[in-house]
Amino acid sequence: MVDVIMPQMGESIAEGTITLWLVEVGQRVAADQPLVQVSTDKADVDIPSPASGVLAEVLAKEGETIPVGKLIARIDEAAPTVFEGPAPVMKKEGPAEHPIRREGIPAAEDRERPGEERRAPAEIVRECPECGPEGDRSAFFSPAVMRLAVEYDIDLKGIKGTGEGGRVTKSDVMGVVRMRHEEGGEPKAPVTEPVKEAGPRQPEAQPETPVGEAAERGTGGFGIYKPPAYEVEAGDTETPFTRLRQIIADAMVYSKRTSPHVTTVAEADFDHIVGTRENIKGKYKADMGISLTFLPFVALALIRAIGEFPLMNSVVQGSKILTKKRINLGVAVDSERGLLVPVIHGAQEMGLEQLARAIDGLSAKVRDRKVSPDELTGGTFTITNPGREGNLFGTPIISQPQVGILRLGEIVKRPVVVEVDGEDAIAVRPMMFISLSYDHRVVDGLTANRFLHAIKRHIEEDKEW
Repeated sequence: MVDVIMPQMGESIAEGTITLWLVEVGQRVAADQPLVQVSTDKADVDIPSPASGVLAEVLAKEGETIPVGKLIARIDEAAPTVFEGPAPVMKKEGPAEHPIRREGIPAAEDRERPGEERRAPAEIVRECPECGPEGDRSAFFSPAVMRLAVEYDIDLKGIKGTGEGGRVTKSDVMGVVRMRHEEGGEPKAPVTEPVKEAGPRQPEAQPETPVGEAAERGTGGFGIYKPPAYEVEAGDTETPFTRLRQIIADAMVYSKRTSPHVTTVAEADFDHIVGTRENIKGKYKADMGISLTFLPFVALALIRAIGEFPLMNSVVQGSKILTKKRINLGVAVDSERGLLVPVIHGAQEMGLEQLARAIDGLSAKVRDRKVSPDELTGGTFTITNPGREGNLFGTPIISQPQVGILRLGEIVKRPVVVEVDGEDAIAVRPMMFISLSYDHRVVDGLTANRFLHAIKRHIEEDKEW
């Protein structure tokens, strides 16, 4: 019998939440085959099976938060297979009839964690044998729901639940809070801490905060404006925020409220890079299996520019500016779950080939859900490339606590004025707008403009890639 334990998925990760078991008890699983999906406060990760065999026992339910090192399942290497065929993804029964169609997987902390009886949040028990798939769950409440009820002074018995089996969800509770406010009453403010810098997550679960609101706490805002209520109609589609989507939302709101963002834009001629790429992309594909894009070229130009302007490779720590020697380059990668930013550590030591390998490898890990939390942390500067589908330029949001982020536009052939043999001429060139958002607390406009011009100069003039 082989034990499956909750793995250590990063230095700052103390626990993980079981999101979805990919194999049923009794099914055969191969070594390194994805066994279970786990969500942390850094990323969603597929945990591979440590051995080949039959999944004999599952000791952690979906939605349950498990500390690192705890046993979550057992695999019997000698047991006969109960089910034949490949292991399918386990599907849950749909929610009860409701005029709103629900799509997507609820955030891990919103999943049911039944208890034996209604108790205070600190006394929650995670067992509910009498609650079967078709059972009445209306009398049982998740930890997050009970905490909200305590914080907003709400009697859960008076709420008609819209969740599975009539279960009261966090959305139901927040709906009561909004209704109370609209009717003239002031909702009791939840007792939550302001968003803090990333660090070891505490085992004690925190109450849910409405999306984006965590970053608003303690910012000195007036708190007067409230968006108008929208009346739900039949045919509307409601998609719950996933845990990852909520983390991204809170991070973006926090960044915009923390840093005075300024964006400056330059236009770069990619004629030299386009020609170089055409000459070497076949070799990269044949020798390394890499489809060479323009991103490694821009990343290398950016790294060279940071060498000239080291202040751009800084992070803010309280009232101090920490300028880093190592360049840990974050590269935004789109995935089906949202935008993730894996980090290339020590990028200042890499050339074009190493950067191309690193970007290709991290992008594959993100797509395959194999990127680790450590590979998503520690960035000192970020580059984002939204794609080639018609974008001109944009104003990206800084990834805190960094002080800058570079955004790439689309390469478009345009007529431009160039100098040929000392005379002006019009030529068609592949041009791209590159935009730099920077933290004006740390970086002045003059430094930012010179830095962006240095990136443009390296893109257009560097001959050695």
